[in-house]
Amino acid sequence: PNHMLFFGNPGTGKTTVAKMVGKIYRSMGLLSKGDVIETNRAGLVGRYIGDTEANTASVINSARGNVLFIDASKEFTPGKNQNTLEDKHIKKIVDDRRDFGMRVIETLLPVMSEADPDMVVIFAGYEKELMRMMDANEGLLDRFAHKFHFDDYSAEELVEIGERQLKEKAMRLTPEAKAALTRIADDKVRHKDKNFSNARWIKNFIETGIQSEMAKRVMKIEQPTKDDLCLITEEDVIKANERRVNLRANSRQQRPVGF
Repeated sequence: PNHMLFFGNPGTGKTTVAKMVGKIYRSMGLLSKGDVIETNRAGLVGRYIGDTEANTASVINSARGNVLFIDASKEFTPGKNQNTLEDKHIKKIVDDRRDFGMRVIETLLPVMSEADPDMVVIFAGYEKELMRMMDANEGLLDRFAHKFHFDDYSAEELVEIGERQLKEKAMRLTPEAKAALTRIADDKVRHKDKNFSNARWIKNFIETGIQSEMAKRVMKIEQPTKDDLCLITEEDVIKANERRVNLRANSRQQRPVGF
């Protein structure tokens, strides 16, 4: 079996690598198709008895020949010996046997035990939550032959991702704009929390922030040149960041308390 565990925070490339795994395993003859079928708890766990097994079986059938990529960032099971309120991810205490998430594991296990299932199952998410799920069923961890850790990106790597994104649109940063973006990315990395989305953050910041500010600036130019339409300036980056900071500050001020 070539099933895998991908440990890592959001936006660290887990889905991208899963797609590469599908192509590689297909070329090696280990998979007949090599596509990626993505799902999560909501796509597998049903509301009523019997729904979960039916949902999981349906997903398994569609994943034959492919990579079954299961986003487990939201826990499937409460895990063993975790019935304490100090764990922020457990909203209420649920008995393992009654939790429908366990039905997903129980339905998957026979397939994952097949000698040649024509399928690679990848569970991806935070390491703490994934290992707690492995704990919930004896023998589950042994089904995963490969375990990979996806580190968060550094500020320099985030800026490089942003530059590649802009290059695809025939746009580029001025040296001053790159320096400003590096400072912002460095500050973001230094003060990141668990929800920091790595590559997703830089892509959204460029698309919804920097490019919007650039468009506003260019619209004020009577006869813009090709350079005007391609260059991201320091002003664009700084204004985009100021708008982002102001939006966050306003959302905190408007949040109702004691409702």
